[in-house]
Amino acid sequence: MDVEAKIIEALMGYVSRGAAESLLRRVLHRARKNPLVMGPQEWIELIEGPLLAELRQVLPITGQIPPLKGLVKGLRQVRASASSPVVQAEAPLEPTLELPLDWLDLSEAEVRLSLLQELARVEGVLGVAIQTPWGQEIRLPEDSGELPLLVNMAHRLLSLRQPYTMFYTVLGNAQLMVRGMGQSWVAVLADHDANPGHLLYRLRQLQTAPQEARPR
Repeated sequence: MDVEAKIIEALMGYVSRGAAESLLRRVLHRARKNPLVMGPQEWIELIEGPLLAELRQVLPITGQIPPLKGLVKGLRQVRASASSPVVQAEAPLEPTLELPLDWLDLSEAEVRLSLLQELARVEGVLGVAIQTPWGQEIRLPEDSGELPLLVNMAHRLLSLRQPYTMFYTVLGNAQLMVRGMGQSWVAVLADHDANPGHLLYRLRQLQTAPQEARPR
């Protein structure tokens, strides 16, 4: 799910799907924007500028419609989170010279599910989400809203700059930790009182590779 799809979904509360798709396509064309490479700030500017102006031409509104207000709020959160410093994992209890890596074939659903269950059992963890080109596994609280969408946008934004290993931020009363691995990511949502040291250490161990690419 991407921002383009969320905008269309929001507009469908007021117009048909065909009209929503046509309206957004027209706005993107006039603004000369490619939705595949747009970041949070560009989407915010499009929604609050050209898209709102277009909506005022077809709907009896003066301000932004509620679903798009919520989307803009989420985009601002992603933009702010992307500029937050990454917190380094605390050292393990037993000092080690080298971080032991855990190679996982995330193309296998059983491996993804096993990892999700392992992380979900850690004390203080509220939810886990795993996104890969081969599929996803999500176990999050009902009130987490569009968290997977926001994490995916942050992952894409951070990856555009340079490959990253860990991303950490605070979301309200919770902590969010994301392990980036190429096109895949693993996100853990933990209680604000939870000690992130163990989780960050475990996430740093994760490495993804196809079966044939694993070290022997």
